[in-house]
Amino acid sequence: MQIYILPEKNVQYAEKISPREHLHHPGFYYLSAANYAADRHARVLNYMESEPFDDYLCSPPGDELTKVDHYGTQIDLFELAKKEFLAKGQKRMGDMMTHNIARLKMERGSDSDWAEALEQLRELAQGYRQEKWIPLLEEVLWRIVECTRKSGDGGQQVAAELELLSSKFLKKQGWTYDLMNCLGTKRSGGTRPVVALREEDVIPFCKLVLSQSHICTSLMTSIALKYLFHIHSKTPMHASATPFFHSWL
Repeated sequence: MQIYILPEKNVQYAEKISPREHLHHPGFYYLSAANYAADRHARVLNYMESEPFDDYLCSPPGDELTKVDHYGTQIDLFELAKKEFLAKGQKRMGDMMTHNIARLKMERGSDSDWAEALEQLRELAQGYRQEKWIPLLEEVLWRIVECTRKSGDGGQQVAAELELLSSKFLKKQGWTYDLMNCLGTKRSGGTRPVVALREEDVIPFCKLVLSQSHICTSLMTSIALKYLFHIHSKTPMHASATPFFHSWL
């Protein structure tokens, strides 16, 4: 069990920190307890009736599956660990706890879980994007895509899939990179999703340039604004990606 971790290099501390301040850190004990709870859950899920089951310190298999809130236990422990890590200025460990919490909520899969996990993942993505942690950002973006598909947030789904077009990320085997049709049946009928992106909301592989022109019609006295977006790639997208076009009136 790891009970010591160096302080974050990018965090300024008022005075020198003694190594003992990071020994017997409560966050590590909560983390160990959460990992034990995960092993306990996996053990009962993989249990076969033909095998012996040691119910020392736990319930019989039937009760373990029906009466024990395994996801809730793990989430609560990760939340406690996160609080301790952040109190010690260990942001990256805190981010890891957040990622675990979001993952567990996705596995549990209630309607509120998908929305809550999405918010946590978006926060993580922003941090990884700023720090240019491409592998971690990629993992989080794919989880965001899954969350948005379950929660019905088409705007965030398009934003995540747009960023994943960058060749900075590994090409996912079996995935169709088609931004125009990524929403599937949600694209026809109903309210169109709104995609609001700022420069800092995507890794620097594309630049959104806005040009505005005024359109006057003889039948209308008002002036409508037409916005045309052009995407200029700074680095190549995946070669297999389907071309996409933008037109909003």
